[in-house]
Amino acid sequence: MRDRTIIYCTAFLRSMGIGMASVLLALYLVKTGHGAFQVGLVVASGLAGMAAAMLFVGLFADRLGRRAVLSGLSLLAFAGSSLVIAGGSLPAIALGAFLGMLSGSGMDRGAIYTLEQAILPSTAPDEKRTIVYAGHGIALDTAHALGALLGGAPPLLRAWAGMDEALSFRWVLAVYPAMNLLSAFLFLRLSPAVEEAPAPGGAWGWRVSPRSRRIIFRLAALSGLDSVGGAFMPGALFAYWFFRRFGVEEGAIGVLFAASHVLSASSYMAAAWISRRIGLLNTMVFSQLPSNLLLVLLPLAPSFQVAVAAYLLREFISQMDVPTRHSYMVAIVGPRERSAMTGMTNLARGVARMTGPSLSGYLMAFVSLSVPLYLSAGIRMAYNYLLWREFRAIKPPEER
Repeated sequence: MRDRTIIYCTAFLRSMGIGMASVLLALYLVKTGHGAFQVGLVVASGLAGMAAAMLFVGLFADRLGRRAVLSGLSLLAFAGSSLVIAGGSLPAIALGAFLGMLSGSGMDRGAIYTLEQAILPSTAPDEKRTIVYAGHGIALDTAHALGALLGGAPPLLRAWAGMDEALSFRWVLAVYPAMNLLSAFLFLRLSPAVEEAPAPGGAWGWRVSPRSRRIIFRLAALSGLDSVGGAFMPGALFAYWFFRRFGVEEGAIGVLFAASHVLSASSYMAAAWISRRIGLLNTMVFSQLPSNLLLVLLPLAPSFQVAVAAYLLREFISQMDVPTRHSYMVAIVGPRERSAMTGMTNLARGVARMTGPSLSGYLMAFVSLSVPLYLSAGIRMAYNYLLWREFRAIKPPEER
């Protein structure tokens, strides 16, 4: 219970900074002289850093010690994001985003999150596993919401303290490295029970059965496809889309993103309740169909108010697959294979995320502002169909 509480607390702290960065990162870059294509490159650099960190976690976390790796990654996020805030040339900012794993995606899906996924199932029995993941998701999205609200603070600093625009952004963005520094110390308070001795032999240092290896690689491939779809519209580019489409500033976008994260958090318990009745996989798949349809309809909204309503409804539905997917993945492999499952699937997601933002920024700048939304919805619809077709016969223990 103590370990689970620490993980919930660090997830909350980290995600508050991530939620704030999803509102401010793209706007900060635009207001300091960078265009949509350059914003996409910085976001892609952050995603590349996330992917590299996930590869490191998959290869070495169990060998080096999970507590040490979690703390070290938090310190790296502190250093890299501090470099981004310091400003400078585009290459320096991109390097900082890479080292700090700062993508502005609006969702915490990085290497630290991956390792937390592998630890959490050991803190609860099978019948409570989905609830534990739902609680983790609630901590994440509640913090995302508070961070998004914090993203509306730069105008207040400019009004109250007389700061110039760039300095007001930097002061608020400094929340991200501060939260990671605090998390680094909290991770050292985890008990030795979170450690998992690596099994000798096997690919990547893991001993994985042939059955589980097939499952893991199939899920990893499909997770990569899903992530390609999601990468076309990370949070930072959604903020840019609302800014360009309706002319709204960071204060309004911060409130919108905060509301979306509150709705996402409220959907986690609903997802856990629904999954007990129709199954984890069915909840994952069938919650995403209306979500993707709403994404297709969003560019057709005639006003900001209608777009907000469609966006918020989509956000309530779109995250129902998160706790159910995590619970399903770790349930269909053995306990010693969970690091392999979370490592490979999240690595695939991280690598795939790098393909979207720079292309999306190019399409927004030179083709159409809304083309990435259509591409995102179409790819994710294909993913959900393939996922249901490939895995409908594989049940977690509590559903057998």
